[in-house]
This record gives sequence, structure tokens and C-alpha cells, in this order.
Amino acid sequence: MKKLIALVLILGCVLGLAGCVSKGENQLLADGPWGSQAIWADDYAQMYLVCTKGEDDANATVTAYLAVMSDWQPLRMYLKAGTNTVYFNAGDKTVLEANAKMEGGKLVLVNFHIPNGNFTEMQVDVELTKYAYTEMIDKLPF
Repeated sequence: MKKLIALVLILGCVLGLAGCVSKGENQLLADGPWGSQAIWADDYAQMYLVCTKGEDDANATVTAYLAVMSDWQPLRMYLKAGTNTVYFNAGDKTVLEANAKMEGGKLVLVNFHIPNGNFTEMQVDVELTKYAYTEMIDKLPF
């Protein structure tokens, strides 16, 4: 009987955590970069997210532009299903990962790391603000 109760409690905790992740994912899809055509920018002009969305598309396509040694690197940005983890891909290869969350209408990326890299985390948070696509598209530095 004790084993059954323990199993039920563990299952409840797991399902509860899955619900939290799903809620975070839903918020990112609705209010984050995948929700609409827009441009997201950080305060230091080191990262931009260009989000394009056709009329029939469920979610926007997100391309991240990162300033790397005075050059802009375009990377496709994906949200892993069922999580709040985002992947930055160059072609088919993931070159950067981070956790994403919405706070106060802004997108916050935290715990950056390079898969199979020499370090596990970069202790930097990037906060991005959403702008109208038509307002920003002609002002981008690339």
C-alpha cells in the first residue's frame, strides 16, 4: 500500500511539473517570438530576433541575429516542444541553447550553453523587447 501511495505522489509531481512546462511553452508560443510577426531586440544591440509569419502559419519563423566579433551571424531559433528550451541552429547543427521565459512582456533568455562545448553555462541573461516589424525592419544593422 505504501508503495502505491508513493507511486501516486511521484506521478502527481511529474504531471504537475509537465503542466508547468507546458504552460511556459504555451506562453512563449502565444506572447513570445513565435506568436506574431515582429522584431525583438536587446538593449545593447547585440541580438535581434526577426520573426516572420504568413497568414496561414500557426507560428512565426524566428531567425536570431547575433553580433559575433563585429559580424552578424544568422541562426534559426526553435522552441523544443514541451519545454522552455530554445535552440539556435546553423543549418542542421545546434550551436547554442538557452532557457526562455516571458517576464513583463519581455523575452528573457537565460542559462546559455554550447552543446558539447568546453563550458556548461554562460552567466548572462538577455532581455529582449518586442517591436512592430514595420517599425524596425529598415533600422536593423545587417
